[in-house]
Amino acid sequence: MSLHDVTCLIPLYRSVPQLPIVFENIDDHLRLGATVLCSDEHGLDDAAQQIADRYASNPDVRVFSGTDGGNWVSNCNRLISECRTPFFRITPHDDTFPAAATALLVQPLRCHPKLVLSHGRVLAETDSAERLPNRDEPQVWPEPVTDQLRFAAEFFWRGHYNGAFKSVVRANVVDNGPLLIRPTASLRHSERAWLFGYSLLGEFTFTPEATMKKRYWTGSLTDGWKRSPHDMIEAADVMASYVDDFVDDPDIRAALRFNLYLNAVRRAGKAEGYYTRHPGYEPTGLPVHGCPNP
Repeated sequence: MSLHDVTCLIPLYRSVPQLPIVFENIDDHLRLGATVLCSDEHGLDDAAQQIADRYASNPDVRVFSGTDGGNWVSNCNRLISECRTPFFRITPHDDTFPAAATALLVQPLRCHPKLVLSHGRVLAETDSAERLPNRDEPQVWPEPVTDQLRFAAEFFWRGHYNGAFKSVVRANVVDNGPLLIRPTASLRHSERAWLFGYSLLGEFTFTPEATMKKRYWTGSLTDGWKRSPHDMIEAADVMASYVDDFVDDPDIRAALRFNLYLNAVRRAGKAEGYYTRHPGYEPTGLPVHGCPNP
């Protein structure tokens, strides 16, 4: 069981409290021959330096640091751009990703060129190791995928897969290079829109034997994020840009774009409560999820 063709990408931000988890993930993957890249664009603590010092003699670990104050998308993209292996995974600094699970995830990608992403089960828990079964993810797609573009149109809205950082993905998918994360205006849902872009380029597979731990802890960065109904419209803007770049058929391209914005506007309207207060104005007679046939 070797991970010589896999890189673990670890974006850092105020990561000193999570270093025991980071070291555990790094050590576990190095034992199987993986490459590890870490990056901190803010330098608000010395986590990057501690990692660099700990693995100074290991050429399979590279650490990038700076103080230019980028955001989480630019930090992830820096790591993706530096990846030199056929496959990679993005590993948040506070979650546990066993190397054995990574090995299970990458195997179908090696065997089936049409696959671009492999995901497994994610078990949720608190920072004190209490299980949160109601937050386990990702949910499995409920039916066989027979139309990849229809799957692409539906999976974002139906919420069956939110696993950008819980997967192993194929690196060389766009002109022999990686697909970078395109930021939404607020950055929210950028990673899910990126998954949508990947779904236009190939197939996903579920590998249930691969299990990871997702931690929910008080004071995490996402706790402070203010969500807006307009986030969905911002996400649709980014997903539409992927459609423009990767869908050749003009009729299907137009159908997908209409689908994205229809769903986004409906979600925004429902979240704002417009249709509760004014039920006669909710759009009817149009599909909520699927891509209409051109």
